[in-house]
Amino acid sequence: MRAAQRELREETGWADLGIDGTLLCLWEHDFTRAGVPVRRNEHVYLAHGPRRDPVPRSRRAADPDRPRLCLGFVRNDPETGG
Repeated sequence: MRAAQRELREETGWADLGIDGTLLCLWEHDFTRAGVPVRRNEHVYLAHGPRRDPVPRSRRAADPDRPRLCLGFVRNDPETGG
């Protein structure tokens, strides 16, 4: 869970959400980076928290050797379906 919490913090700037370990899905994808084939396996977990937008990149803790990019996000409220 520490890796999932670290990724959440790096990509959104949120450090105060608890991930309870509920696995939403496993995602495996292959791509080529700089001519080198790469296989990536990802685990996607659910987290509960307040409704808010991601923190701007300038305020996030970022490793300059591994820039992170949050391309987008989806809000899902189980009670309203939206």
